[in-house]
Amino acid sequence: MLLCAVIVYSSGTLADYSCKKTSSSFLWEVCYDANSQKMRLNLSNNYYNYCHVPEVVVNNLLSASSKGSYFNSHIRGRYDC
Repeated sequence: MLLCAVIVYSSGTLADYSCKKTSSSFLWEVCYDANSQKMRLNLSNNYYNYCHVPEVVVNNLLSASSKGSYFNSHIRGRYDC
C-alpha cells in the first residue's frame, strides 16, 4: 500500500515566505512569512514548520553565532504548529 501526504500552508504557498540560506552545518535555510508569523526551517535537509513566531526570534536566529544553540534554547518545542 502506498501512502501519500500533502502539506498545505494555510497562509498560502512557500512563495509567501522570505527565505535565507545560512552557513550553519545544522540550519541550512530559514523561511519566514511575517504576515502569518510562520517559519519553515531546513535542518540538515529535513523541513520543519513553526507557527506564531515573532519576527524578532527569526532575526535573532539568523544573527546567532551558533544557530543550533539558539534553535535549541529559544525555538525547539515553543512554536510547534
